[in-house]
Amino acid sequence: NNFKEPKALLLIYPSFDLRPIMNSSNPYADGYFLTCDRMNQLFSVYLQDHLKYAGTDPFISPFVEEDLAHFPYTVIISAECDPLCKEAEEFTYKLK
Repeated sequence: NNFKEPKALLLIYPSFDLRPIMNSSNPYADGYFLTCDRMNQLFSVYLQDHLKYAGTDPFISPFVEEDLAHFPYTVIISAECDPLCKEAEEFTYKLK
């Protein structure tokens, strides 16, 4: 096996939680280019039959991982008006 763990990640507008978004109190959930409804559609197309594992599999949704000690050094770039901004902020705190 020639696979090597990455030493660092540069993530631009990442999504760490691919579970379907049911209700969003996010002020940027609608009215902008990327909406929460559109993200749900994209998650469904991307994951297809694996969508049911998004709430338990950290390889699909790193946000569900309890122990992030093994996670590589990470730089996260996000924008304030992005519906993913709060998720990126929360994941940053989990990494700390």
